[in-house]
Amino acid sequence: MKLIENFYKIIKFSVENENINIFYVELNYEHEIYKAHFPDNPITPGVCLIAIVKEILSIYILKNQNIKLEHIKNVKFLNPINPLIDKNLVYKIEYKKNDNETIAKIEILNKNLNLTFAKIKLIVSENRLNID
Repeated sequence: MKLIENFYKIIKFSVENENINIFYVELNYEHEIYKAHFPDNPITPGVCLIAIVKEILSIYILKNQNIKLEHIKNVKFLNPINPLIDKNLVYKIEYKKNDNETIAKIEILNKNLNLTFAKIKLIVSENRLNID
């Protein structure tokens, strides 16, 4: 299930340099996920933050390639994201491509860039089916 355009949308993105892209994301605080997590105090689930990274990598950075999350090397959730307070996020993605895999370091920040919500380092690869 894709989350883009339902759980969140990309407002804009920019290329900081050859291997660093900045994505401005707006969360949909009315999404069903927040009704369960948690009704009176919505918090964005960590798994959704990682799914957003995977979709951004797949669609924007790797140009619509079908990818597989190979390994999450490190993830630090530093501050909770309440979409009623911080519905606009900044995803700073630094990446390096090697053959069929991409290593990415991600920082998720508030729109003013003065609060870090999460730091993630992961590896994705092209999701190729072996047909023999």
